[in-house]
Amino acid sequence: MAVLSKSDILNGESTPHEVYFERLGGSLVLYPLTDGELEQVESIALKGQTVKGRADKSGSGMPEEIEFDVEKSSKAQYESNATMVSISLSKGGEKWTVNEVKQLRPAGIVKEISAKVNAISRGQEKVEEAESFRED
Repeated sequence: MAVLSKSDILNGESTPHEVYFERLGGSLVLYPLTDGELEQVESIALKGQTVKGRADKSGSGMPEEIEFDVEKSSKAQYESNATMVSISLSKGGEKWTVNEVKQLRPAGIVKEISAKVNAISRGQEKVEEAESFRED
């Protein structure tokens, strides 16, 4: 087993991944996010998860009633997904703003792309390295 150096750890997995999206009719080159970047997007998503509850009278430790704002949570999750896609695509050299990502079509594609970025970033999905397979 190899002993990792500071440089090995800081550089981490930074290989671009070419991922085909059927609904886009082509591939995107996605880059994994760092731990700090993942924390940033998770923090955005958690801003929408405010839970209010009444104190438990039975002593079980669980609130008796819970109020959850689904609309606020859904908006925060979308903002988080768009931010994740923006960060990943921008690592390829061309800057993508969150607002530009929100303009992608078809509807739902931002969620699909962010799921791939998340899997790549966490090392949960092996995807071929970005290469050109076009014939000249």
